[in-house]
Amino acid sequence: MNNIKIDLKGLDDINQKLDFLMQKIDKQNLPPDQIIYDNKGLQEFLKISAGKAALLRKNGKLAYSKDSHTGKIWYKLSDILEYLDSCYYGRFK
Repeated sequence: MNNIKIDLKGLDDINQKLDFLMQKIDKQNLPPDQIIYDNKGLQEFLKISAGKAALLRKNGKLAYSKDSHTGKIWYKLSDILEYLDSCYYGRFK
């Protein structure tokens, strides 16, 4: 009979990755106005810095919600897509 060793840190890492994947799958089944990103999620999604995210908010280019008590910021995917559409350049003819 073989003995199985379980590394608890490794198991925790696997659980975190599974949770992340489940969130991704869940998001695929929701409309864009119900998919929410926090500030870090926005930065990862658009591959931008925290400063660039703040500048987009300050200049009114990207709509957001902010909790007045915690300062936590959220973005709807529909607003992110609207911002991206505003930056879109069609192909030349």
